Amino acid sequence: MGETSSKPAERIRNSPPISHVLAMKGCPEVIDNLNNCLKYKKLKAIEHIGNMLSNLGLDNITRAFKKAVEENMICSCCGKQVKLIDEICYCPDSAGRCHCTGCCDTLQSPRDVLFPPISQVLNRNGCPHLMDYLNNCLKHKNTKAIEHTGTLLSDMGLDNITAAFKKAAEENMICHRCKKEIKFIDELCYCPEDSDEKCHHGTSCCDNRKIKALTSVH
Repeated sequence: MGETSSKPAERIRNSPPISHVLAMKGCPEVIDNLNNCLKYKKLKAIEHIGNMLSNLGLDNITRAFKKAVEENMICSCCGKQVKLIDEICYCPDSAGRCHCTGCCDTLQSPRDVLFPPISQVLNRNGCPHLMDYLNNCLKHKNTKAIEHTGTLLSDMGLDNITAAFKKAAEENMICHRCKKEIKFIDELCYCPEDSDEKCHHGTSCCDNRKIKALTSVH
């Protein structure tokens, strides 16, 4: 009896990867913000994401995330460098033991990052008005406005969207893969690994963006 009762307790203690937790909270796209924060280490973006996580009741993830940034993603226990958000350990005793999977056995396997339409991401970040900024920038191609809007996005950890947006403006919204003209911001592809090589906007020629958009919450 003692043996069987201990097994459920072990399962309860297991911490799913951060991407799983965010997906369960209905905001899987926030993992992209977090990865950008770790990459660029912008203080405004880190504070913004920390507040977003806390508002979702994820203070334990906020603490682990900020600690990881402070320690340059080097685990204090095993000395390994952590490269992805899903490798961060946020279990309650992680501060004394570790913050990465290299030395923490409580984490499960990660899930794919989702890339929902940009309007949904901006809504989640509390700035739906930025859609108007983006659309106006693409329409009038004002260099200062483009830079300003790019800075606002980066300050929220949305650097991938910034890069895709600027590239789209430079190329007159013509996708270099399918040669179609893109008319709406929500058609921009901003997945970090695929968009540079395959395409940077248009669900018609980016399989990742096409599939992920269908699985996102509207």
